[in-house]
Amino acid sequence: MAGSYVLADTIYQGKKETASRIDYHRADVLNAAVDSLLWQSLASVVVPGLVINKTVKATTWALQRRNLQKLPASFRRWGPSAVGLALIPFIVHPIDDAVDSSMNRFVRPFFQQGVKWMKQADHEEDSHESSTGHSR
Repeated sequence: MAGSYVLADTIYQGKKETASRIDYHRADVLNAAVDSLLWQSLASVVVPGLVINKTVKATTWALQRRNLQKLPASFRRWGPSAVGLALIPFIVHPIDDAVDSSMNRFVRPFFQQGVKWMKQADHEEDSHESSTGHSR
């Protein structure tokens, strides 16, 4: 289910880039789609999954301590899952912000350089074709 959401948003972002202006370049569309794919994968699937998994494990470990054995078995069994589910509303914005910040610092500059290279290569190819009168 989460993978379908990630792919749907990736396609949507790519199409949105083509619809946003008449003179779009394939590099801009690729950049928008890959950026969305990576961001959604991290912010919607990977990081929340890790945070919730580790929280449930830690809660399970804590409830197995000897001094908590007197709690009802149903609480010890379902409590960790309840804690994991209750955590969701509190982790969304911090995870989104952390993924944004990380991508802005480490990934997006690299992507922007790739877009510049692709546009430059296309421009050089177009210049070569127009100067020789040949197209590839």
